Amino acid sequence: MFSLNEDALAIFEKHRKEIKKPLTDRARKMAINKLRQMPPELQMKAVEQSVLCRWTGIFPPSKYKNSFGKPDLPTRLRNTKLKMLDDF
Repeated sequence: MFSLNEDALAIFEKHRKEIKKPLTDRARKMAINKLRQMPPELQMKAVEQSVLCRWTGIFPPSKYKNSFGKPDLPTRLRNTKLKMLDDF
C-alpha cells in the first residue's frame, strides 16, 4: 500500500459533489483504498482521468490505453473534441 495523495482525494470528492453524486462514508473509504493501491503520482492521474471523463469511480490510468500505449478517451469525448474543432 502507498501513502494517500490527499490532493487527489480532495479533487475527487469535489468532482463527485459537482456531478451531484457525493461520496458516502463507505464510498469515501473505498476510494481511499483504491487510491492507496497506486503510487501517489498515479493517484492524481487516475483522479484527473475520472474528472475529465465524468466517471463516478477511480481507475488506474494504464487500464485505459489504446494499442499504441497512448491514453484512450471514451468515444463520446473524442467526438465532442472533434465537433468543437469543427466550430472554428
